[in-house]
Amino acid sequence: MNCKNCNEALNGQEKFCSNCGQKNIDRLNLKYIFSQFVEDIFNVDSKVFRTIKYLSLKPGFLTKEYIDGKRVHYVPPIRLYIVISVLFFFLISVIEFGDASESSFSFSNVPEEQAKIDGVTFTLDSVNIVIPTSDLKRMDYEGNLDEGLDSLTAEMPEFAAYVSKKVAMMKINDEQYWDMFNETFSLFLLLFLPFFSLLYATVFSGSKKGFVGHLMFNLHLNSFIIFSLMIFLLVDLLITNELIEYAWILLIALFGQFYLIKAVMVFYDRKWWIAIYKYFLLVFGYLILALLFIGFVFSTSLLLI
Repeated sequence: MNCKNCNEALNGQEKFCSNCGQKNIDRLNLKYIFSQFVEDIFNVDSKVFRTIKYLSLKPGFLTKEYIDGKRVHYVPPIRLYIVISVLFFFLISVIEFGDASESSFSFSNVPEEQAKIDGVTFTLDSVNIVIPTSDLKRMDYEGNLDEGLDSLTAEMPEFAAYVSKKVAMMKINDEQYWDMFNETFSLFLLLFLPFFSLLYATVFSGSKKGFVGHLMFNLHLNSFIIFSLMIFLLVDLLITNELIEYAWILLIALFGQFYLIKAVMVFYDRKWWIAIYKYFLLVFGYLILALLFIGFVFSTSLLLI
């Protein structure tokens, strides 16, 4: 008797093919199809739930398991990161997280009554004035926006004029801009992972984890951060009390700091006081990378609009 999948020779008592692993059955039936369906569903679900459970509650554990070769029971780090990222950006698009686009762009020396206007600041006759977004949209509708922006920025330095024009376009096309910002943010979040890994390679220069180990650690860490943001946003939708909301923000922030320290202790095998010392070095590095990251995302989004 041969395996129907790979034609490997089988003896009559073998339930599975030793070559390809397919189950040895004489005849396809409903019982087999249903059992395969149930097995596939629960295998996928158990792997996902197990991964999320350890990702959330056991910092550093998943990366240690992966590097040690214990991988079959968990969702692979790259797949986990991509799936969680896609879900997160879908979530923020659904709950209109881009409402931040309605914030006012103004300078400190703009009169208080004008600073409250939703618009863009321009310098005319050495005085900063705010042109309301409604006027900018009217100019765009009438087809004289470019001419109007040129006259509004005529006295401004070249770079400031360029930025003001881009901000005006952002205010006019606010939904398009924030959609683009979210897409750019997700792309740069992935592209910056090697830089975060280099940061860890620098801080833990004495470890033997290698670049791949640092990369896997950051994939799991960033997956946890994004997953935590998803939970935060979902719970925040249900909170109506301002004090409870502040407490919830503080809780998530503190747990995130604890998670990083604990993950360092587990994966890099460091004592708690060494982990805290490394934590401060990492935070300093994160601040530098975050400034570069946000700068790239914001400027790229403005360029594309």
